[in-house]
Amino acid sequence: MENITIIKDLLSSSEFSDLQIYFESQNISDEELFDYLLQEKIILMIDWSGEEEEFEISSFLKYRLDKLEKNSDLNSIEIYEQLDEKIDNDQIERGGGVSFLLEKFHKILKKDGLSINLVREGCDAYYITLATQQATKLLQKRKNEFWSFVPFGTKKREILYTIYCTCGSTNVWQLKPNIPLPVKACCDKCNKQLVNIYGEAILEVEKEYI
Repeated sequence: MENITIIKDLLSSSEFSDLQIYFESQNISDEELFDYLLQEKIILMIDWSGEEEEFEISSFLKYRLDKLEKNSDLNSIEIYEQLDEKIDNDQIERGGGVSFLLEKFHKILKKDGLSINLVREGCDAYYITLATQQATKLLQKRKNEFWSFVPFGTKKREILYTIYCTCGSTNVWQLKPNIPLPVKACCDKCNKQLVNIYGEAILEVEKEYI
């Protein structure tokens, strides 16, 4: 049960006990364990473009605080009002809202010895969890090819866009999630237009979160 041991410091004692009982002594896969953690709201998946439900992130964090028997004043209403104001004033584009919320909550939780961690970076969604800073240090040491835990803000996520032109050349842009492709961008080799006036790729585009 090595994969269960890896995430031990992420759980309360009761959650870890339930996990052991649920899987007993089976040699479960990383994928099965990951699905279990999502199902039990130990990890939350948030699409990069925004929350599916109102106050989804703050509700999850408060739930995890309760499970870990920790306290922190998240000022949820105030933070969401700040986000709404920035959206109304066109200060945040699509994809920037989640990052804004996580940054604000992480800053508050950090003062109370807690950390929002990103799990399994490199995909088009945020997989977040909450742990004490002490547990986070242990989780970072226990990473393997499947599991990785990185405190939010340690690395700034960016998107690597790749468009293969019909002439055979490869065109690449590395941009922040809230920055669209360059309007009317053209192939470096043949000058064929690859992006329209709305910042949308004309040819097939590959995205990799880094």
